[in-house]
Amino acid sequence: MIDTWPSPNNIPSFTLNVTLSAPPPTFPAYGFMASSGTYTEITGGIAVGTETADDQYYVDPAVPAGSSTNNGPGFDIGFPFVFNTETFDRLGINNNGWIALGNSALTPSVNLQTASAYNPLSAASTAIPAYLRSRIAAFGRDLQAQTGSSIRVETIGTAPNRICVVQFKNYRRYGGAGESLNFQIRLHETTNMVQ
Repeated sequence: MIDTWPSPNNIPSFTLNVTLSAPPPTFPAYGFMASSGTYTEITGGIAVGTETADDQYYVDPAVPAGSSTNNGPGFDIGFPFVFNTETFDRLGINNNGWIALGNSALTPSVNLQTASAYNPLSAASTAIPAYLRSRIAAFGRDLQAQTGSSIRVETIGTAPNRICVVQFKNYRRYGGAGESLNFQIRLHETTNMVQ
């Protein structure tokens, strides 16, 4: 609501009152920790994508080349994974360096809809229910595949200490030359840690 009135010196003034209809969301206390270690490449699991992939969504194991479809059954994490107080068992992948979490009890199980696939953590999303907006970005910018590129998802280890690994190999920034970006997103069973 905006009220206007003349000030004591007859200079127009206004007051702006803002009322929020809902409290801001609350999130568990997530921390960040930098560490160094050995990068261990995965070679098994499910391979998705092509060496010419750009702006692809991988939401269905039956469509490993990916597509522009941003929702589907997703890939099995291999264990229940708790993130932001919700439990997930599926994930979808965007070749711009990020994943979205999902649940097999829903149809679609994963939904990667976002206003910008290059800024998945800050861009608006209308995915319903709201917890399907859960994103984890290792890079989160405009990336593209090149010769030797691949994306893999594999769950390794044994219960209760399994790790679901999503690996991006030999990617580059869009239009970049001479780059070879290799990175992983790791979801840990039991501890629900993200690496």
